[in-house]
Amino acid sequence: MILVGEQIGSFFERGVLQSPTSGDQVHLATNEDLRIVYGGYNEQSSIVIGNQSASEGLAAQLDMDKLISRHCAILGATGSGKSNAVSIVVKAIADKKFPSARVLMIDPHGEYAGSLAGRCQVFRVGANSANDENELCVAFWALPFKELMAIFPGKLSDQNEDYIRGKVLELKRVSAVAIGGLRQEAITADSPIPFSIHKLWFELDDFERMTFKTDRTTPETLLAKGDPATLTSNHYPTAGLGSSAPFLNNKAIVSGEAVRIPSRIKFCQADNAVKSSDPIASKLWANASPDVAEYETSVRNWRNQSFPKEATMPIPEIMQPVASTNITAVGYDAENLTVYIQFLDGSAYAYKGVQEHEFENLKTAPSVCSYFNRNYKNVYPY
Repeated sequence: MILVGEQIGSFFERGVLQSPTSGDQVHLATNEDLRIVYGGYNEQSSIVIGNQSASEGLAAQLDMDKLISRHCAILGATGSGKSNAVSIVVKAIADKKFPSARVLMIDPHGEYAGSLAGRCQVFRVGANSANDENELCVAFWALPFKELMAIFPGKLSDQNEDYIRGKVLELKRVSAVAIGGLRQEAITADSPIPFSIHKLWFELDDFERMTFKTDRTTPETLLAKGDPATLTSNHYPTAGLGSSAPFLNNKAIVSGEAVRIPSRIKFCQADNAVKSSDPIASKLWANASPDVAEYETSVRNWRNQSFPKEATMPIPEIMQPVASTNITAVGYDAENLTVYIQFLDGSAYAYKGVQEHEFENLKTAPSVCSYFNRNYKNVYPY
């Protein structure tokens, strides 16, 4: 037996000041006793998430002040109802309508949108507007530096990467001055501060292209001024051969495709295939390479490639989202006694001969995936 606390009048305190001895009386706990033990919550700053197992007449509550000021984990074995518990807690917070509540839920498996319908805004890649979903777009400047560099082709040495990191930091600090209220010493290349990626490319490209006069320190006069907005490079006199001017920039350390090809970035596609043309890149390439046709063919082949569809069968309109770690939606065709299951990887299956009450049991199960494994898999033909 473990002593967890003691009742003093109408209050319950954790910890025991005086342990019972042999011969002391033992009393059955009444509902009122349990209310004192499990109660004492401030109604304004607590949420109800269910009933106490010891007495179904007593509400199970959570103190929001303690919940949000500490780390919290909901742990359990597969099928124990972890997803259901999280849904109940978040739904209770939403229903309480705290005036300053802001909940950001990272939901990689799409488990909670159904249980929070009408109480949340859903952002996802490939959003379905029919379900009131919003397209998730991540600005390039919000990416950590390593992830930003992973967008570009080519491989950079550590020296080149450090140089570009410095240029990104420089541009972000310039933007921070215009924004105001940001401490310069706190800004890094990973800080989510907007900057012009066109200007970043332009400055790196210009540093590579620059040529110098006989003293090797004075830049040559520009032949044509470039424009970052249109990804047009500055043009300098071509470097001479051997020891004759103009001279190349011997301090240039950034080279390779990552800088020399005027790249354009588009994070959100309207469909699964990349089909947009890039006439500016093609035109600029023509100024640097005679193999324009080869370049345009390569670009066209890459942009027209197709991607696999997400599902293995047509998904009916009757599908309903569910909170599960592996199942995204279920649907029921009463006329044909068919249950449709769509999984997280996009595959979908139809299970025949299922009665409607069995579908309701699946849909409302604490763990949809576990119920499916026990009562559908290897039970109904599909």
